[in-house]
Amino acid sequence: MAARRQPEATQGRRGLLIAATIAVSLGIAAWWLSGPDLAAETIVLQQQLLDEAADPKSCQQQLRQIMGNIDRLPAEAIRDVRRELGKSVSGLTRQATTRYLQASPAERPALLDADLGKLQLVLALFDATDQGGMPVRTQADIDRAEQRRKARAKPAAPPPQKQAAKKPVEKKPPPTATPAQVYAQALLKHAEKKGVDLGRFGRRLGRG
Repeated sequence: MAARRQPEATQGRRGLLIAATIAVSLGIAAWWLSGPDLAAETIVLQQQLLDEAADPKSCQQQLRQIMGNIDRLPAEAIRDVRRELGKSVSGLTRQATTRYLQASPAERPALLDADLGKLQLVLALFDATDQGGMPVRTQADIDRAEQRRKARAKPAAPPPQKQAAKKPVEKKPPPTATPAQVYAQALLKHAEKKGVDLGRFGRRLGRG
């Protein structure tokens, strides 16, 4: 007796199911074969840049490589990469703070110059590890940053004095700044003097 042929619709659904299973399997294989290794490679590369590079201009090729890696990584792996970057930056900040406070007044400007270059590299790395790539900085962005810098440097006009009886104000001792705050304020002032826009890191330094 001849075998019964399955309806074409059933055969089509089975073909789609097989294709979907193959696609999922390939996706899992791609993750296991490249995901973790690529994330580890990216972490190593960004650490090398932090250890060796002086500023973003000296390592454009490596930054582009990091951006390419990020575009191939899943979201969880990207979070791991950025988490490790944050840990490395925290360690470098502690080292820079100690180095600055132990230096003589004559040595400090050169240290701050080097730290500004490193901080710009940190900004470039955070942009490179943000999926979508590094934003293109236009002339309008540069002009706005310069206007903000000039506005911060311009002293604010004192408020008008009210003709009222002055009450004695109890003087409180000024709060003692922590080493991190001393370094942060010195770096921020040096950046303003040099006309360097630190972006969100500048706002963070301003908050102490």
